[in-house]
Formats: sequence, structure tokens, C-alpha cells
Amino acid sequence: MESSAPSCWSCGASQDGGMTCAQCNALQPPRSDLNPFETLGFPVSVQLDEAELSAAHLRLTRSLHPDFFGNADPIEQAHSLAWSSRVNDAHRVLKNVMSRAGQVLAVHGRSIDTTEGGWRPSQAMLMEVFEINEGLEEIQRGSAGSTSQSVDEWDSTVQGWKDELMAGMVSHGESWETADSVEQQALLDALQEALARHAYVDNLRGRIERVKQTLAH
Repeated sequence: MESSAPSCWSCGASQDGGMTCAQCNALQPPRSDLNPFETLGFPVSVQLDEAELSAAHLRLTRSLHPDFFGNADPIEQAHSLAWSSRVNDAHRVLKNVMSRAGQVLAVHGRSIDTTEGGWRPSQAMLMEVFEINEGLEEIQRGSAGSTSQSVDEWDSTVQGWKDELMAGMVSHGESWETADSVEQQALLDALQEALARHAYVDNLRGRIERVKQTLAH
């Protein structure tokens, strides 16, 4: 049995899921299934214009500001707070390309658990990571084998890996626009792998940063 369309809390008119009632313009509660792209009014894509994203966020937060609802019904005041929270959360997620990529996967029913991407580092990368981890451990033990110069070099290597991932994200967004359904599934596979790679590299980068902070003191 199909569920009936939601009704406006103020005038009772049927709603289409928009932010305000088309009949009386009362602010409606945000849908529970609203994803971040829908919340800010953008297509589901890794490639978004960040200036437009910020402008949409600013426009919505201004329209939902408590000053506009100071004399409103308490129900509408509560809806404005719920929308403000949803808009801020959506902007926080979408302004970062990696978390944005995770949302693209989620919208398409893919796991965003980075341990499920099926990706494993290459042998060459594993060897470099092993060397970096060994050097970081030497520094933490106070051994003389590694220096701050070594840490800077490792940091540069890992940053290079991150830059490659970011370039791949841009390429993914461009390819998605012209891909057919079969190609899009392949792109989603690649996106899942990229997120797994990013989590792996980001974890190593975090360790390097912690050692750099120790050396600075």
C-alpha cells in the first residue's frame, strides 16, 4: 500500500518534499532521506564548484537565520533549526572532496567503509611505507639513524601520493559526466578504491605530522 504524501503542518496542503509549502510558504521539516547534494541543491558528483557550494551554503544559512523566525510559530522555529543543522552538515561534508566522494558512493548504494574497497598497496609502495615507518620508529626511540630532513623527505613522498589521488578525483568527476551506466559502475569501483587508498595514505601522513611536532619541541 502506497503511503500518502506528507501534508503541510500549517495549512494541510500536500507537500512535494520542498523546503517550504507551495500553498502557504510555511517552512517544512527536512526529509529524513535528504542527502547532502539535495540539501544544498547540487547534482550528485565528485566535481562541484567550491565557490558555488559556499554561496549556496551562505544563501541558505541566511534564509534560515533565527532573526527571520523570531515571531514564527514554535513549530516553524524548530524546523528552521533542523534545516540549519542539515545545511551546515551538508556543507561540511561536500566542501571536502574525499568526504564528497564518499557521499557519491552512498547515494549509489556503495559502501563507504574504506576497509571494503578491496584495495591493497603495491609491493613498491609497501616497501616505501615500511622504510618510512622504520625511520619514524627510530626517531621515536631516539636513535640516530633518521633526522628531521628524512621526515621532510617522507612527508614530501606521502604528499605526492595524496596529490595523485586528488588529481584522480578531478579526472573521475570529468569522466562521470559523459559515462554510460556500465562505465559509471566502473567509475564507482575506482572511487571506492581511491577512498581506501586515501585512508591508508592519510593514516601515514598523520603519523609523520605527529613525529614532526615532536621534533619541533
